[in-house]
Amino acid sequence: MNSTLKGFLNASNHTFIAFSTSPNKVAFDGVYTKYLVNYLKKPGYTIEDLFKNVRIKVYKTTNKMQQPWERSSLIERVYFRPPKEV
Repeated sequence: MNSTLKGFLNASNHTFIAFSTSPNKVAFDGVYTKYLVNYLKKPGYTIEDLFKNVRIKVYKTTNKMQQPWERSSLIERVYFRPPKEV
């Protein structure tokens, strides 16, 4: 594991780091970005749920060849777009 990745693994509280694929793997061009942009437009997803949905879509689309990976030390719910009021 390279030193940059080791530094990410020791991130402090309130940190969320996302990678388009798992460590030491190569990502397909554009697949991760396509799904990330799609989910970023939708309100109501916590950051964890948003990235889990992206991971599932990428994993299925690439026939299990690319699995996005995240490291989180968040201690609160975080939204890119908060839920709409009912």
